[in-house]
Amino acid sequence: LAPGIDLAYVLTNPIGPISPRDQVWVRCAVRYRGGYVVSLTSVNWKKIGPVRGVVRAETPLGEGIVLLPDGKDRCKMANFFLCDIKGWIPRSVIEMTIGSTLQKFYTSVLPDALKKYNFLTPEQDTTYLLDHIPDLRKTIIPPPDSKIREIRESKEQSIEAVAKLIPNSVEKPVCKPLPPEADEWIRIGKAANAKLIKEFEKDKSHWRQRNSSSNPRVISGMIAPIPYSAFFADATVPGSCERTVHILHNCPYNQDWNPNYNKYQKLMTLAPGIDLAYVLTNPIGPISPRDQVWVRCAVRYRGGYVVSLTSVNWKKIGPVRGVVRAETPLGEGIVLLPDGKDRCKMANFFLCDIKGWIP
Repeated sequence: LAPGIDLAYVLTNPIGPISPRDQVWVRCAVRYRGGYVVSLTSVNWKKIGPVRGVVRAETPLGEGIVLLPDGKDRCKMANFFLCDIKGWIPRSVIEMTIGSTLQKFYTSVLPDALKKYNFLTPEQDTTYLLDHIPDLRKTIIPPPDSKIREIRESKEQSIEAVAKLIPNSVEKPVCKPLPPEADEWIRIGKAANAKLIKEFEKDKSHWRQRNSSSNPRVISGMIAPIPYSAFFADATVPGSCERTVHILHNCPYNQDWNPNYNKYQKLMTLAPGIDLAYVLTNPIGPISPRDQVWVRCAVRYRGGYVVSLTSVNWKKIGPVRGVVRAETPLGEGIVLLPDGKDRCKMANFFLCDIKGWIP
């Protein structure tokens, strides 16, 4: 790249319980106090993609070696190793944990949430969706404008009260103007939505059944180009499409009722139907807490809704000590289709990223 600076690819062998890892390093070598310093820092390069069976490691600034002379034919060497705490969770553990989590979500967590939020009115559901789904007025009868104003005003008045009960979950943008990455995030959101719909419409009869129930049905299979299994679950849900997508998409509500989330905060609106959100999960069995920044894209689809979730890197949201930074590729999200009065069919793609604590 420049004098003393090059790019290198490294793939490690397994070390005890630690799985193989790979990364692309920028290496920088300089003279130092009569010896040498060689720093190693990982970068992302789209030409070197993920490898099946290998965890993509991350090395932040500060790793490398320092060599200082110490007499004839010997030297003092110092080595900084910045362990990135990613590694395999065994496949059997993933399949058991994710499968049981999706089963519980559909059989108890979501039905209980719909009962808890039964105080919401259809007008409140519609008003929320008018604010978050583009072109909704073309496909749904909105409440009277006076009712919409009343609901929006009451929402503004209740935001501070909600924030006291659910910290860091206020649904207001925290960044104006939009950051320079916004255009790329919008492109990612639209691409993720198209990918989710495409995968939803594909035949999945060859996917492997992960539970004994048909409602919900939990299956797993491969989605190109992801090098690990994706999970898919679908079921009939005891709530309308509008109510269900409302409590799923509304960050404070979802953080309140969903035991998987420790924090779910909307960061900013990027475009109609597309926003940026931060999510921090609670531990699930042997799977450690994870966090990520999501681009969420919500659209109308066959009389229902599609909400895609895709992770992006934003320098303002850095790593958190004790938490694994997760990655969600294109294709994760939910699809809701109407199925009679006060119920809908819901499908969920979960693209598990196979990172987690090594004990």
